[in-house]
Amino acid sequence: MPPKKILIVIDAFTKGGAQNVLKIIINEWLKTSIEVEIVFIQNSKSELNLNELKASGLRIHRLNAFSTIDLIKFLEFRKIVENFKPDQIHAHLYWSQIWCGLLKKKDKRRRIVWIEHNTYINRTSIKWILYKLLSKRVNQIIAVSSEVKEFLNGKVLSPVKVIVNPVKTHRTRTVRNFNKPSFMFVGRLNNQKNPLLAIQSFNYALINKFIPENSMLYIAGEGPLKNELENYIDLNDLAKSVKILGFLNSETLSIYYSKSIALVSTSKFEGFSLVRVEALSKGCNVITTRTSGILGILTKSENYQDLILGVIIVQNDLINIALAFKESLKRKYWNTFAISERQNIFKKHNPVLISKKYLIN
Repeated sequence: MPPKKILIVIDAFTKGGAQNVLKIIINEWLKTSIEVEIVFIQNSKSELNLNELKASGLRIHRLNAFSTIDLIKFLEFRKIVENFKPDQIHAHLYWSQIWCGLLKKKDKRRRIVWIEHNTYINRTSIKWILYKLLSKRVNQIIAVSSEVKEFLNGKVLSPVKVIVNPVKTHRTRTVRNFNKPSFMFVGRLNNQKNPLLAIQSFNYALINKFIPENSMLYIAGEGPLKNELENYIDLNDLAKSVKILGFLNSETLSIYYSKSIALVSTSKFEGFSLVRVEALSKGCNVITTRTSGILGILTKSENYQDLILGVIIVQNDLINIALAFKESLKRKYWNTFAISERQNIFKKHNPVLISKKYLIN
């Protein structure tokens, strides 16, 4: 029997990939009359807009806890669970997973699910030990890519299932200007996403005439490296060629994708990288470093040699990435077949399909 009540638990609802995925999935669940409540363990100054989902019936609980050992807030959390009586609890991100793992298993019908979005190379050994011990109390662990599942080998004591992330919409390709091409970087402006490398590579491509002199690079995102990026842009006289747009809602971002030649993803590590799939579904090429979320997602099989036409894997250096800017302009990526192959990625990332897969038995 499918669940009637789902409680989602997440550390905070910041403007990240995991949170964008949740918005898509919650929307589909609410359409099918599933009752959904969500707990934010921490508040965030920069939060995704949830007004539409609230209007559709989503109920939000805010705890504003100060640490994982905030006993008072944990007891409040446990009270929310007891009052709502969910059929399933879905925990996203580490703090949420630990708290859900600590819940007493009073109701055998209640299923606890952990969703693992990334390859968290910075977690301490103590965190991993606690994670492994509590994973035994979990009914199912969902990994967003085959690489994340492989990364979890030996780190968990419950079964791991791969369910890829959904993409909200796809858009018919309408504009591609090879004389004044535009490129996109989308993501948090932090060390993991490595936006400075994207700008440096674009600058190198301009200087060496790999791409037309009036090419544009749009940076969509917010984060702690914004000032550093702005300084680099000023020092290298790139103000007319590189624009930092800040956070863009999905509708605006979709328009930028549909006019861009390629998305540039220079991340040091990833679990899935939703923006790469979003860009492909809009017909963009994708220039990406080799991080998790490529095998079986950006490829037609679990083989790095079997890439979707328009996916260009690069080394993590500016010359290699600069040459990929040039490569993405080749006409072989812009015939009807190539564009359709990229946009067809939407079929296996359809929100209706993915939201159903999340409803475990």
